[in-house]
Amino acid sequence: MKTLILLEATTERNGILVKKTINDINSCELRKISISGRDNGYISSVNKSGTVIATGLSWRGKVVNSPIEMGEVFKLVENNFDKILEIINE
Repeated sequence: MKTLILLEATTERNGILVKKTINDINSCELRKISISGRDNGYISSVNKSGTVIATGLSWRGKVVNSPIEMGEVFKLVENNFDKILEIINE
């Protein structure tokens, strides 16, 4: 399954990975990842129209905070939407 790193993880902050959803063929997930590549939870989803739905939970059941402001996440999604759409349509 194809993925895309929107924001590289560093020692100071986590990164953001785009991953295809299993349950919805019309969207993909934005997931917070650590520098080791560990999945730290679901931040939001992006659908085929480019809408970002900003709610998410970690695998521990806790709310996941984005490593950057959501306004910056929206810009990253907008700038990489062609690649994200390829993942959704995969």
